Amino acid sequence: MEGSLKEFSLEELLSLLGRSKKSGFLELEREGTEGGIYFDEGKVYFACSEWNRSSVGVRLLRNKVINRNQLDEAMRLMQEGVGNLGEALVNLGFIDKKFLEKFIRKQIINSIFDLFRWPEGNFRFYPNEFAKEEHLGVVVEVKIILDEISKRKKEWERIKKKIPSLKVVFQLAEAPGEGSRDILLKPREWKVLRLINGERDLETIVKMLGMNDFEVSKIIYGLYSVGLLEEVKEAAV
Repeated sequence: MEGSLKEFSLEELLSLLGRSKKSGFLELEREGTEGGIYFDEGKVYFACSEWNRSSVGVRLLRNKVINRNQLDEAMRLMQEGVGNLGEALVNLGFIDKKFLEKFIRKQIINSIFDLFRWPEGNFRFYPNEFAKEEHLGVVVEVKIILDEISKRKKEWERIKKKIPSLKVVFQLAEAPGEGSRDILLKPREWKVLRLINGERDLETIVKMLGMNDFEVSKIIYGLYSVGLLEEVKEAAV
């Protein structure tokens, strides 16, 4: 099964593969960039996009959920036949099962949302192609993914009215709004805020943080809305 996303949308592909309970790899490609989604009997267990091509293990490390020694120990346990990486991490007590499920679900939805915003591209499905190292025993139903994507699309349209491109440059507001005094910033928001200097555009900040453009834009939209930031300019392309 292969074709163009103009003829067969990603939403239609996901729905079809979910309903037919297919297992395999859906490869997506456009202008030298590629991404993909892995299915296990119609449910998704891993996805990657142009913004995040890392393995699940690397994503756990990058988000400081586990450390390198813990990952190496879990990998050794997995190689000895103790299930998958997720089971090894849980059995060793390095991560809570519910937290792992939530983390994987978010990673999958983040990557698929990136792919949904491709204006065009091509696809090809490889039946029964399996990525054992990326299957941590967590799968997400297509319906849950599509429901979340629908919500994010609406949110993305609202964000784009304030942030039309990743070339926009922001700086700290000289006179923060009154509502900003009571704001308690989360760690991820602080990470974004400390990189805003009136010179870096959003695209640069996204690359420096290793987050996707939606996450960074959402945070900046929130900071801008409460008066902590002001737009400087749109950088030259």
